[in-house]
Amino acid sequence: MTNLFNDVLPLIRFEITDEVTISEQPCPCGSGHRLVLDVEGRLDDTFEYPGVATIHPHLFRARLGRERDVVEYQVRQLRRGVQLNVQLQGPTELEQLRTDLISQLEAAGLAGAVVQMTVGQPFERTVLGKLKRFIPL
Repeated sequence: MTNLFNDVLPLIRFEITDEVTISEQPCPCGSGHRLVLDVEGRLDDTFEYPGVATIHPHLFRARLGRERDVVEYQVRQLRRGVQLNVQLQGPTELEQLRTDLISQLEAAGLAGAVVQMTVGQPFERTVLGKLKRFIPL
């Protein structure tokens, strides 16, 4: 999708795999086009555990967003859970974070979920150097 109507911040080559919230209300400007209220994330960031569960990245974003000292993270899908790599700027209850994520993964349908954690390891990046926050199998 490309939007060139916004002179301050045009949206150019916006990924069409983005999951968005669409407004039910018409645009107050009179445009007949549908309005995007929020870009929630990439659908290709979803972890599929065939026949078991589909885990949306919001599960991780919501929990990790409550940790003030987690400044960056990367989540890699494993066969029975995830490998979480975090960068910290202060003390963090990592065991509580791991336990919470296991509980949330199990509540989402991934029985016997495993959460492995590392701190301070280099992040995997795309060939352009961009951080890929969620890495599926």
